[in-house]
Order: sequence, then structure tokens, then C-alpha cells
Amino acid sequence: MAFFKIFGVSIAVGLLLLFIVSLPMYYELLKTSCIEQKLSECPAPSPGHSALKELGILELFFASFYTAIDIIFAFIFVAVAAVLFFTRSKEAMGLFSSLMLAIFGITFTDSMVSLYSQYAILKPFIDLATFIGLAAFILFFFFISHGKI
Repeated sequence: MAFFKIFGVSIAVGLLLLFIVSLPMYYELLKTSCIEQKLSECPAPSPGHSALKELGILELFFASFYTAIDIIFAFIFVAVAAVLFFTRSKEAMGLFSSLMLAIFGITFTDSMVSLYSQYAILKPFIDLATFIGLAAFILFFFFISHGKI
């Protein structure tokens, strides 16, 4: 069980560091490219400079808003995962749940996709982590009925 704890914490910390590294790149992508053209890394349809100006929204607010959404989303998942890890990591279901929440919460954000354009070598790792997070999220609902793995 100790091996799985160390393994899970190292994966979660590694993904959290990648998430933190991706935030400035995501912010710049939103501020520059996502306003005029729709890219796969952009979270919403591109509004265009004229639409933002007409609504009285600055490009900085647009970029800050979507970056803040990603930060809040990941923070909530990681915070709940940390609480589960520190209170229930002696049980297999608690350890699985905390790892699932951490991986899913970090990789499901749009900011992780912005790493693709800067560091193409990370794409397979991020795709694998996203797959594991989604698979664990689905498996969680099968395991939750009886609480055992």
C-alpha cells in the first residue's frame, strides 16, 4: 500500500507542476490568439476584438476569466483529493478516489492542452494521464456502490 501512496502522490504532484507551468502559456494564448481565431486549445468560440470592445470587455479580463475558471476547477478537485488522501488513504477506495480526483481535475482543464503547442513531447504523457483520469472517473462509479476495489 505504501508503494501505491508514493506512486499516486508522485503522479499527482507531477501533473500539478505541469498544470502550474501551463497557466502562463494558456493566459498568453487566450490573450493573443483565442480572441480572433478558434484554436483547439481555446475554451470558447473566439469573440473577436470588435465584439469584446462592444461589450466593454478587455482582452486581459477575457484571458483572466478563463484562466481563473481553470484554476478554480483544478483547485477544488485537488483540495478534495488531498482531504481524501489524508483521511482515507489507508483504505484502497480512499486512495483510488483521491488519485482519481487529482488526475481528473488537473487534466480536464483547458490549460493543459496549451502545453501541446509549446512542448509536443509532453503530448503522449498528457494524453495518457487524461485517459487514466477519465477511465478512473468512470470506474469510480462502478466501485462506489459497494465501496471496495
